[in-house]
Amino acid sequence: MKQSMKRQMTVMFVGLTIGILVIIFVINACFLQPFYIHNKQKEFVKMYESMEKEMMDGYLDIEEVAYEVADQAERTNISYLINDGNQGKAVSNMQNVDELQNQLIGQLLNASPEQAKVLERTENYSIVQMTDEFTKTEYITMWGSFSNGNLFLMRSPLESIQESVKVSNQFLLYIGVIVLIAGVAGVWYFTK
Repeated sequence: MKQSMKRQMTVMFVGLTIGILVIIFVINACFLQPFYIHNKQKEFVKMYESMEKEMMDGYLDIEEVAYEVADQAERTNISYLINDGNQGKAVSNMQNVDELQNQLIGQLLNASPEQAKVLERTENYSIVQMTDEFTKTEYITMWGSFSNGNLFLMRSPLESIQESVKVSNQFLLYIGVIVLIAGVAGVWYFTK
């Protein structure tokens, strides 16, 4: 009788732990990337609003605006380009300004890839999830114009979140195995 109670408790604990781990893995795999994308959209809009505010507060030179938002861009892993069509100047936090400049021109000419998924569109900007044709890297990209007519493009790679999901699932697996072993040992010990 005592042996069967010990076995029942162990099987119940193992089943419950495995069930919880499977549910967490499924939730992580299905919902972490959309959650990240939603938060990244908010960061894009926040950065757009910061840039717009800087321009409205008298920073007429796009280099000054770029300087003011540089920390925010670095913290949020957003690459950006601001193009002043009037003066023919462009500033970016990337070394290869031409790459972003070409992408901005392509977006403005409506040459975005067919597989691009529109996440949000307003009269001032569009946010899409797309794959860069040259680098084959998936990005969340935002482009449009400010109220003063300056054009902009912002983008952030999705590769980091895909890697994060893998690392998170691997970490959960390790913790799950440790909890499972400790739990089985605990159930075995306390049901003596």
